[in-house]
Order: sequence, then structure tokens, then C-alpha cells
Amino acid sequence: MANHSFFERNVLWECLPDGWCPGVPVGGLTPRGLKADFRITEGPSERDIETMEVRAVSSADGNEFIDWVAGVWYENANHRRGSFFWWDTDDPQLIEELQAAEQWTGGCPEVDVAGGVIFHKNYTINNQDEKTAYGEVGFNFTEQLKFTVGYRRSQLSTNFTRSGDLGPCWYGDGPGGRASPWQDVDTYRFNVDYHVSDDIMLFAFAANGYRPGGVNLIEYNTVDGDWDSRVEVFTPYESDAVWNYEAGVRSAWDDGRLVLNGSIYRIDWADMQSPTFRDYAATQGRFQQSGRSLVNIGESEVIGIEAMGIYAVNDNLELTLHLGWKDSEILDDQRQNFVGLPLPGSTSGVQFSVLADWAQDTALGELRANATFRSVPERWGHFTKDNPNEPYTMMDASVSLRRGSLELSVFLDNVFDDREIVWQTPGYPGWPGGASDWRDQFVGYYAVLRPRTLSLSVGVDL
Repeated sequence: MANHSFFERNVLWECLPDGWCPGVPVGGLTPRGLKADFRITEGPSERDIETMEVRAVSSADGNEFIDWVAGVWYENANHRRGSFFWWDTDDPQLIEELQAAEQWTGGCPEVDVAGGVIFHKNYTINNQDEKTAYGEVGFNFTEQLKFTVGYRRSQLSTNFTRSGDLGPCWYGDGPGGRASPWQDVDTYRFNVDYHVSDDIMLFAFAANGYRPGGVNLIEYNTVDGDWDSRVEVFTPYESDAVWNYEAGVRSAWDDGRLVLNGSIYRIDWADMQSPTFRDYAATQGRFQQSGRSLVNIGESEVIGIEAMGIYAVNDNLELTLHLGWKDSEILDDQRQNFVGLPLPGSTSGVQFSVLADWAQDTALGELRANATFRSVPERWGHFTKDNPNEPYTMMDASVSLRRGSLELSVFLDNVFDDREIVWQTPGYPGWPGGASDWRDQFVGYYAVLRPRTLSLSVGVDL
């Protein structure tokens, strides 16, 4: 897999008032009311992932006592990202005045920073390797009862490199690279299936997983306000881990016309990786730059219930109901004021969706129609209970016609054109200054539902 991305952003809000661009106007306007944007172009960002797997599977036909799977897996993920900085302003006089007053503007006298010349470039390389061996054994104790156990042994390693400072004003090789030692990660899976009858099965399983760790690059000055004393160091963060426990039932009724499934589950999440902000502060001789880094922050728990029913009304119409309830809580966190809060982005309470699928053979071909209605409960935008996003509902619909190898489909998403907020960060407590940080005067992130969208799809089977 390979992908490529390129984008730019205004980072003026990141440098004020944290001490690395004093004198720059707050809010993006100069005293003369003209634009003053400090911009970063991030890219090209290139990611290449190569994987290889070799697997052996037993040839059991289902009547043997034991069946098994064994294999090896290798993944090499390479990520390269470049960036460059410049000023995009309609008031170059301000930048010139700040430079004359020896205020930091991101540039230097050798280049026309006020005219938009790029004054800084850098690149980072973040590579990761994973080597895995795994196996799974199933024990068929009876025709009704089966127990399965699986084990996966993984070795992870990351290699982080930064070029340092390049461009007209800053030069250097940076801190070079840091290759982490190989980290061993063990994961397990246990599963029990019991067929009460041909139409009812009970199950229970426990399984764990992980998200790979990595490396942060931290910058700080050894002398307050002296950029030339800047030091760059690498700080690692470990893999986090989850255990998932689930038990439930799968069943079919009325000669298969009605399917009823349900389960209860619990997820224990340990060594959670979370972005945290670093304040500009003098600690142990380090005048640290502000920014974000990933750390292993604490533990959390998620519990929930899921149910699904599918009913074939007749040969043409099928109705599906999904029903769920979920609750989450942060159990331990380095930031003590976050303990007891729900996980950011997590819904709380009951949510459901209803789907109707209809199909009919016509003289033109097979005609199909679908309508989906969803009800989503309130969600927590970030580490707070003060500003939950309001519940909302949404409906999508589609119609398709298939004739031979040709299929024509029309999709209408968000039929009623609802513009509900699905994520927000006003009062964002992650700002270095807290929930009342000055940036809340100018910066607020809102993600909303995509407006009513009509799309057409044409497909041909070759």
C-alpha cells in the first residue's frame, strides 16, 4: 500500500503566547487590520507499507477432534514527511518592523521573510517493522461444543530520524536517528462455542490486542529565549493494550425468516496512548517549547450491550434493527482531573438504527431500494462532561438497478439535510493555558454531518 498527501495550515495560534514568536498579533490581523498568517506546508507525506504472510491450515473436515492454523507475518511500514514554513501576509511592514526590533518572526535578515520566502525546511522519517508468529488450535469436544485457543508473538521496532534545520536561515543535521530496541508483544484469544441446536448457538470469548508504540521528538532551549541553545531529544512511548470480553447468542427462528443476535461486552484499555500538550516552562534547566507528544497516559473501561434482529417480511422486503448501549470511563490518568470522565468521542446511552431492504425483479432488471435511519445519543467532544454533543438522527436512502453485467445506483445521503455537530472542542482543556486559554477566542473545531448529498454510481462486471 502506498499513499501521498500534501496540505498546509495556519499555525499562528500555536506560537502565541508560548514565547517563540513574540510581537506577532493575536487573531491573525495586524494593527492595520491586514492578514498576518504564519503557515506550514506539510508534505510531501509519503507512506509505503509492505506485508508478507505465510499460513498453513489443517485439512480437517469438521469431524476431527483438533483443527489448527499456524503462520508467520512480516510488515514494514515507512513514512517520510517534509515541511516548510513561511509568512503569508498583506502587511509585510509588520514583519519588517518585528525583525528590526529583533523579535522572532521565523526568519532572518538574509531573506525576504516579509515577502513570503520560505525560511525553514525539515523532514522526518518514521519507520516501523513488525515480525509475528501465530497459531490457533480448535478442540471439537462434541458436535455441539468447541473450544479454541490462539497465541500471537510479535516483535516491534521503530526507527525515527529528523533532518534538523534546513533552509536559508537555519542549518544543521539535527539529532539524527533513534532506533528503538525490539519490543516483544504477546496476544491471546480464547473462544467457546456451544450449539444448543441447529438454530441456537451460545458463545463467549476473551482476546487482547495492542497498538504499536513509537518515538516523540522534543525540543527545548537550555537558555531561556536563546534559540541557539536549542536541544532536540527523542522520548519513546510504549504500546498500549486492550482486553476484550464478550458473551452472547446467535439464533434463527421461524424457519430462518427471523434472526436474533445479542451480546454483552467489556473492554479494558491499559497504557492508553494519548496526545498531551507541553507548556513553555523552565524545568531542570530546560526551557521547553510548547507542543504535543504522545505518552502512555492511563487506563479506561468500556462496557456495552449489542443486539440485532433481521426479519424477512416476504421474499422482497427485509427489515433490520440494530440496538446498542455503551458507557465508558477513564479509571486512571496522569492528569487527575480527567479520572472519572468518559472517553473522548464515545457515545453514552442507547443508540439504534433501522434498515429496510427491498428487491424486485422487473422487466428492466433487478430493482433494489434501501432506507437507513440512525439515532445517535449524546457524545463527549473531549475530556469534559460540560459540553456534550446533542443527540441526533439521520436517514440515508439508495436505489439501484442491475441488468446483466451493468448496475446503476443512486444514493441520497442525509435525506433531511440535518447539520448536527458530531465533534466539537470549545473550552478545550488541552490548551496549554487550560479551558480558558486565549485561543478559545479565535479557535474552535466543529465537525458536522455532511449535508444532503446526491451521488450516482455506474458499475460493469467484466
